[in-house]
Amino acid sequence: MKSIESIQGEIEALDEEKKCLLNDKEIKLLSKLINDDENIRAVMAGSKHKPIIGYEDVFMVCTDRRIIIVSKRIFRVKTEEIVLSGITEMKRKDGIIFSELKIMSTGRKGIKIKNLDKTSARAFCAEVQTAPIMTRDNDSSKLNTAEELKELKGLLDDGIISQEEFDAKKKNILGI
Repeated sequence: MKSIESIQGEIEALDEEKKCLLNDKEIKLLSKLINDDENIRAVMAGSKHKPIIGYEDVFMVCTDRRIIIVSKRIFRVKTEEIVLSGITEMKRKDGIIFSELKIMSTGRKGIKIKNLDKTSARAFCAEVQTAPIMTRDNDSSKLNTAEELKELKGLLDDGIISQEEFDAKKKNILGI
């Protein structure tokens, strides 16, 4: 488990579009959920629709291995996680003010998060799509690398990431 100070430091070091404000209780919870060898890549807040209840506030943390989704309910907190290597599809839908994100992964139904800041949603998606996946197969690593570079180039072409971010992530993917 990471220390509270370490969590705070990692979040503070993120670019503005890749973070949201978390209170002390939320940071304390993250310190129990995130392993020492994981790095926080992005944090985002939104809401999730629940039948009967309506909407509940959530925040999501992308590490270099997984997405942690924390749903804040009136009397309790629920956490879910999605391993990055298990994500089969991620769709972002931009509205006039807010974005909506739907994440599909193997072995579970999709998760839909609404009321996301558009800039933060773009940055969060970019971090998920360019995160180094720790569980690569040796046989398919060349194919994964090529796919990652194509996705990364698409993010650059769409203006989601800058040339500097592209160059840094490319070097990371190629192990340079």
